[in-house]
Amino acid sequence: MYVCLCNDLKCRDVRAARDRGARTPAQVFRAHDTRPQCGKCIGCMKDILKEDRPAASLAQAS
Repeated sequence: MYVCLCNDLKCRDVRAARDRGARTPAQVFRAHDTRPQCGKCIGCMKDILKEDRPAASLAQAS
């Protein structure tokens, strides 16, 4: 599902950035070398960033 139409970012893009360490929407944008434009995606990004990470990711983080 698209999260940011302005930058063509999907849920999987936000999750991938999160799994690489992004904790804020600004960090997600930086991870994809983009910038926020209209800002309508920020709330959805924050929700995705708050999701529990898969167990495999947690094991790698330890």
